[in-house]
Amino acid sequence: MILHLPADSWTLSPGWPCGGARRRFLPAIHHRGTMTPSSGNIRIMSPSTTRTTSTLLALGLGSLLLGSSASTVIADDEKETSAEKVEAKIDRTALRSLSKANQEFAYDFYRRGIHPGRNLVLSPYGISECFALLYAGSSADTAHLLEDLFHYPVPADEIMASFGNLRRHIDRQGDDETCRIDIASSCWAGKDVRVRPGYARDLESNIAGEIFSVDFNDPDAVQERMNTWVDENTNGLIKEAPGPVSPADLLILMNTVHLDATWKVEFKTAMTRYRPFTLSDGGSINVPTMSQETGHRYLENEDAQIIELPYVGDEVSMTLVLPREGRSLADLEKTLSSATVAGWDRAMKRRTVALELPKFEISSELDLKDLLGAMTSTGLFATPDLGRMLEGASPTITDATQDAVIKVDESGTEAAALTTITTSRSVRPRPRPVEMTLDRPFMYLVRDRVAGTIYFMGRVVNPRG
Repeated sequence: MILHLPADSWTLSPGWPCGGARRRFLPAIHHRGTMTPSSGNIRIMSPSTTRTTSTLLALGLGSLLLGSSASTVIADDEKETSAEKVEAKIDRTALRSLSKANQEFAYDFYRRGIHPGRNLVLSPYGISECFALLYAGSSADTAHLLEDLFHYPVPADEIMASFGNLRRHIDRQGDDETCRIDIASSCWAGKDVRVRPGYARDLESNIAGEIFSVDFNDPDAVQERMNTWVDENTNGLIKEAPGPVSPADLLILMNTVHLDATWKVEFKTAMTRYRPFTLSDGGSINVPTMSQETGHRYLENEDAQIIELPYVGDEVSMTLVLPREGRSLADLEKTLSSATVAGWDRAMKRRTVALELPKFEISSELDLKDLLGAMTSTGLFATPDLGRMLEGASPTITDATQDAVIKVDESGTEAAALTTITTSRSVRPRPRPVEMTLDRPFMYLVRDRVAGTIYFMGRVVNPRG
């Protein structure tokens, strides 16, 4: 059998891609756990008829939180010693708890039906860490609302340490330039805003967060500084912070997640051909489609074909999920849960797969205030209690957004997400081998296979963007 991954629709969501010929599928990027797959050969032939199926593409945000990277050359024995030191600092129980919380939020959020029928890329991890900055400074009802919404496993005064522990897990990847995950957080406070010293210490010591004192009465200058910070921390994939900045702004929280990973088995450029991809409406377009035949962890069941493509280092991978003939991507997305994806993980076996996967580049802009507001009390945004973060200020959350980008080609994957929360003094308006051919809408997930954190997820319904 030959597994074809259709090119017409992609969605980022935690999970694995499923099979079917030239139709939508779901990709996911995640960290890989310890597995002992069996071997075997399967060839899933692609049917000749075109089909319309939704596809979800998702990047997991588990361990994609690499902090800074050093350029110093370290001897092999030094690298091992350094890795052992980092490993020794990781609380495995706390790591599993926070990663499970990330998964639960990711699937809850994704099942809301974000941008149905359209391409999608989002970073559940980026949203979770950015709102953790808010959670760490919150009290009373606000803390309870955030704890419930994001499934945070620890109280507000411990959340920074918990994310710091997760960051150390990511830092184990050290200086490997073939699979990098960089995460950054920052707090932009108006010059007359007093950030509590304890909050500032927690931010800096646990996740190397930066605090900038800025003059919101000079919005152009602030916007320029924020744009530079965003551009540098996303490797230029995202050029600008949301705007415009307003003199009414009190505090702006930002988080970036950047992934740059090389396939363990790269696709040969010479094998890329224009092939048809079936759209949701039944139409068809020709898109550049990569192909390879090699061994991968693979699963097929009554719902989908699912394949895992590892990146160099074997700790992060992309899972592609292609709905079966007659099943829509939307129906498949509704079944996403931690239990569902864990079942896929357990059932996957190593198979020789003839894979066809469209190249794609997708970007999304999400209004988190509206999306998250539908999942919790409106009091979270209207009257948040941030007394553990700010002295003498009563802010309103006026904006919460995420911009995300993902690019997939023969060499690997690059993705970035920017999550922003803006607080203001008052409300203001917002401006034979198995063959898997992803030739129709699908979904995807980028996940940490060890911790299960979901870095990115989404869907592809049209690889042209």
